[in-house]
Amino acid sequence: MNKPLSRAVLSFFAVFFLGFTSKALPAHTSLAGQAIIIVGKANTLTVKGGELYRVDAGGEENIVEHAELSPVKGVKGVGYWIGINPEFEKQRGGMSYRETGIAPETIAPYMGLAGGVYFFDVGGKFIKFLEAGEADMNDVIFSPGGKYVVLDRGTYVDRHYRIFHFETRELMEEFYGMGLKWLDQDRTAFTFIDESEGNRSENSDITGWFSVVVYDMECDKFKTVKYATSTEDYQLIDVDHDARELVIQKFSVKNVRDWGDEGKRRTEVMRVPIPALEYE
Repeated sequence: MNKPLSRAVLSFFAVFFLGFTSKALPAHTSLAGQAIIIVGKANTLTVKGGELYRVDAGGEENIVEHAELSPVKGVKGVGYWIGINPEFEKQRGGMSYRETGIAPETIAPYMGLAGGVYFFDVGGKFIKFLEAGEADMNDVIFSPGGKYVVLDRGTYVDRHYRIFHFETRELMEEFYGMGLKWLDQDRTAFTFIDESEGNRSENSDITGWFSVVVYDMECDKFKTVKYATSTEDYQLIDVDHDARELVIQKFSVKNVRDWGDEGKRRTEVMRVPIPALEYE
């Protein structure tokens, strides 16, 4: 069995998901104002030939070394994104070249930029900024058609997902989990890890109970597709859109004491129909 890595206890999230079926509408937070404030500086970024450049006051373009641009496919009008964390770059810039392997002049182009994700059109022109604070971004996941975008950051089993309406930059929802995938333009599925029960056994390093959950943006509800039990865990592997099924890996033991014995853990891949829309 592939053992999940340990992570910090997210007790408030466990409480948040009690019942797993519904919750009150969140107080949505608009970040459009903040995005507009920094747009002048953001406009000094441009993409040419797959490389990121910073344009100075005199109009001179300077390449940003080691910039990790990511292409965007299948979303109209969006060509690239990059996550920038000035605080991290500043810390690296304060170290010697020998310590970091990166010369200070390669850090300088990041200075003065807000921490977040910058989007560019297919021609390389800056088009949008989403605030992400001073943290590195693992991935950016657009919904089919590009209506929503998820900012994904964290470790293997400690992923912080923030869902934005891409056009308005409104933060729609945020939660923790792992393996998030879009089902359609309004719904995501992911593995929720409930650590309120602690480790599976004294001899096991498996932290938390794994369940598969669907979040519906349209009706703002979380629904558990497969609940973890004392002898079973469920982890989302993939989504088969053609068959309209969730592909889930099931981990199980006959007795709760067997979690500590890897030889007694059983694994199997199962398929579960994607839940019907509740508002159809």
